[in-house]
Amino acid sequence: MRPKVHPPELVFESTSRRTSQLQIGIVIAAALVLGSVFVMKLAGQNFPPMGTQYLFSWSQFDSPPAPPSSRTLVATGRDLYLLNCAVCHGDAGKGDGWRARFLYPKPRDFTRGIYRFKTTESGNLPTNRDLFRTISVGLQNTAMPAWGYYLTEGDRWALVAYIKTFSRYFREDPAGTPIVLGQEPEISVERVDRGQALYAKVGCADCHGPQGYGNGFAAKDMEDSFGVPIAPRNFHVVSEFKRGRTLRDIALTINTGNDGSPMPSFHSALTSNQVWDLASFVMSLPVEAPTFRGHGCPMMTTRAPMPMPGN
Repeated sequence: MRPKVHPPELVFESTSRRTSQLQIGIVIAAALVLGSVFVMKLAGQNFPPMGTQYLFSWSQFDSPPAPPSSRTLVATGRDLYLLNCAVCHGDAGKGDGWRARFLYPKPRDFTRGIYRFKTTESGNLPTNRDLFRTISVGLQNTAMPAWGYYLTEGDRWALVAYIKTFSRYFREDPAGTPIVLGQEPEISVERVDRGQALYAKVGCADCHGPQGYGNGFAAKDMEDSFGVPIAPRNFHVVSEFKRGRTLRDIALTINTGNDGSPMPSFHSALTSNQVWDLASFVMSLPVEAPTFRGHGCPMMTTRAPMPMPGN
């Protein structure tokens, strides 16, 4: 059975080191995004102007049904992985490709079977569709690109099949059952007020701060379970929502938590209606221009367009 994922202990680390890592990561991420735009131009992809505002949403991407796994599919996935993914995630899937040292957030270590972005409960494996969705749309404001622009649907399913071979947990345990969010409600003043009360009651302010700026008393020098520095989300900056800043994506994160990070799941602690209330409060917070947390260049925001061709 998979070991239970516990929130990491808080440790102290040099602020200058964290700032340096983040600056380097931003530069590499920006280069990858600009390179992606150039490649898509050459390939004749219909890519909107750089100034266009996009609604990025991980949860609202419609993943098709997964094909049956086979040795041929896995072999195809291996070739695609070594060509496109190993540079960041490493040949053995440990998140240690040569680019990884320059990136923040760090590439996923597939060997541990811990995934943050999924539809299943905390401590459960993601579904095939969850993995396909992340590969297809990427993750906002990270170096993880939207491979739906470059690879066919079949190629992306081949990558899913191969990535699962890195962790024994996919052979030992079934994937979790997706959490059903139900119909998305309208955001109302009453719902936001209830969500604001819950925000304080269940301890969100401890990490995210009383006003949602990611500056709570527990935020100092956080690390995830991989030993990488991590900061709570600043809810006022759109690009910090890796799944996307939509009511459904926020509600899904509240339900699932982010395995391998200090963000817990509230699926058992809150009712479905309370989850929507809390998500509504987060959505009600005013959006502000992102700023770099430390000395150096302004933080860049990178957003992938939605929807994708063929989906």
